Amino acid sequence: MTRKMPIYIYFGDNEFLMERAINQLRTQIISPDWESFNFNQYLPGVESILQAVSDIMTPPIGNGDRLVVLPNSNMLEPMDDQMLLQLEQILPAIPESNTLVLTRTKKPDSRLKSTKLLQKYAHIQEFPLIPPWKTDELVQQVKTAAAELGVNITPAAAKELAFALGNDTRLLYNELEKLATWSNLERVDVPQVKEVVEVTTQTAIALATAIKIEDTTQALQLLSGLRNRNEPMLKVVATLITLFRQWLWIKLLILDGETDNQIFAKYAEVGNPNRVYYLCQEVRSISLSRLQRIMGQLLELYVSLKTYSNFSTVQSQIVELCFP
Repeated sequence: MTRKMPIYIYFGDNEFLMERAINQLRTQIISPDWESFNFNQYLPGVESILQAVSDIMTPPIGNGDRLVVLPNSNMLEPMDDQMLLQLEQILPAIPESNTLVLTRTKKPDSRLKSTKLLQKYAHIQEFPLIPPWKTDELVQQVKTAAAELGVNITPAAAKELAFALGNDTRLLYNELEKLATWSNLERVDVPQVKEVVEVTTQTAIALATAIKIEDTTQALQLLSGLRNRNEPMLKVVATLITLFRQWLWIKLLILDGETDNQIFAKYAEVGNPNRVYYLCQEVRSISLSRLQRIMGQLLELYVSLKTYSNFSTVQSQIVELCFP
């Protein structure tokens, strides 16, 4: 029989899903009656590694197995030869009843000797935070979470929920659990989502998208939501300027025949060149002249708001921005 991997390496920006995975392991592995003896979690540091190594070699007490968790672990950083030698001796000898979980935000550096060693004994899983502009992936995340929680949700309701909550995974699970309590519902649809879920992610990104696709009604709803959350209008307009400046540069470079993602990223000030593909898709249906007009109007609005902040002025400008 193949021995189970004694180590789990979790990495990524989605702390909620990472915590959820650890809690699921904790439920599967540990007997509730013996949890105080068989579950250990330590802060980062060399001393923590030494204590964790000692714990992971100790058989569990009573019923169930043992789980040791090292969040943001230094074990995934460069380490001295003495520690590496110790790990080389310990890792193959971890009792089958024991599991070690190591977490970090960044992907482990595969060039490090410590990473190469740990990979031999580890199940590695990424927990990425989906960027808010990847709407299709956000909708799929809603569907996956709903299936996990036993909530039968329509495609339209999944889209509504993704739009309302963005990439806030913790809030997504909280709201789905609320919807799950509606035991009289065979299937959750858009009206139930709107009634139960408080829209909390009326972001300027969504507002920019609504302006881009000429959806005046949606744009005004989003603007009202931002106002209700006391978002400063100057900050909202500044974010819109940043987003439309990116789109404008992307459109200019596409029309110029540019194909190098690094060049796109440089001029559009995009931190991750992999995002360029999605930005190119986003500007396919909008003309260069309209992008230039919107940028000019936003800059004028920004200057005027510095002098006199008036919501009705912003509202009327948003309507104009939605014109073809």
